[in-house]
Amino acid sequence: GKKGKNVATLLPSKTIIVNNLKNGPKKKIFEKFRPYQAEKWKERFADLLSFRMEHDHCLVPHTYPSNPILARWVKRQRYQYKLFQMKEQSSMTAERIQLLANVGFVWHSHEVVW
Repeated sequence: GKKGKNVATLLPSKTIIVNNLKNGPKKKIFEKFRPYQAEKWKERFADLLSFRMEHDHCLVPHTYPSNPILARWVKRQRYQYKLFQMKEQSSMTAERIQLLANVGFVWHSHEVVW
């Protein structure tokens, strides 16, 4: 479909990352998530890409009436990222950080001056 094409153009490195993971010793990372969870994450990530194409940035407002689910997801990614950095149990992975960083995800919203 059309959606897939956009993701590919925005993330030329995505394919490489995924391919490397498949063949590498990191295969366990994929098993960390139930298929349903991984699928949900990809859906939200696709939403984020649509938001970015529309607004030219990834800074989803905390209250975003058009897509409150995306707003909550973005907040959760920041929180999980913080846990990941503190070596706590989190749903964040190095791969997800890479994907988000590739599209200009803002990790600390308070650092951005509106």
